[in-house]
Amino acid sequence: MSSAGTLSERVPVLSFMVDTEDQLSLPGLCRILQDAAWKHAAALGFGPSELDQRGQMWVLSRLLVRAVCYPRWGEEVVIETWPSGIERLFAMRDFRLTGADGNPVALVRSAWLVVDAASRRPVPPARVVDPDSYRHAERVFDDLPPRLDGVDSNSPEVAQHRVAYSDFDRQRHVNNVQYLQWMLDGFSMDHMFRHSVAELVINFQSEALYGERITIRRRDEGPMSAVSVFREDQTTPACSAQLLWRLREAERA
Repeated sequence: MSSAGTLSERVPVLSFMVDTEDQLSLPGLCRILQDAAWKHAAALGFGPSELDQRGQMWVLSRLLVRAVCYPRWGEEVVIETWPSGIERLFAMRDFRLTGADGNPVALVRSAWLVVDAASRRPVPPARVVDPDSYRHAERVFDDLPPRLDGVDSNSPEVAQHRVAYSDFDRQRHVNNVQYLQWMLDGFSMDHMFRHSVAELVINFQSEALYGERITIRRRDEGPMSAVSVFREDQTTPACSAQLLWRLREAERA
């Protein structure tokens, strides 16, 4: 069920969305967010197909996810999403996720850019989204998702990846969820078995290209991990994230 300004729908947690513990994975959750955002933008008249006709595209720039729990395979998630205003060059979109029982799953705030597909330069979002329509929209958090500096290019290397065809989406650029997946693949199996992400902040700064060798570097401080993705021969990150971990046992308690 949806109102004019809000999309609300039930999404089943399917087998390809879950991790080794039969819980919705963080990349799986982010794909649900992305799909709902695109679907709702299309319903409001500024979706991917509409921007295609203008030679433009939506690009996720920043994301803040605070997860209470991760539903299990076979359960359902209720997702609500709505545009939540314009902040400088960012078109904001918020999300609220609950379980089928109404218990909270996650709150999410996202900042999107409208980008010219040819030049890859941002376009003022007010040319696409009417700012007056969403000036007083609800915000799940007061502030923008934080800007991250990322880790130093001399920080320990934890993984490498060669950018492949399967990393690309319909816009022919590396999908935002792939950067997160590369980062998570740098953690040990034992760590991933025992931990889940309570909070994610991620910034997307530049675009990885087909065939490039990607290096993932990380700094761990207690339950917090700072991770950055570096393109070949680059000293500034293409993408940076901050992950706050918790024990899975604490989540189930």
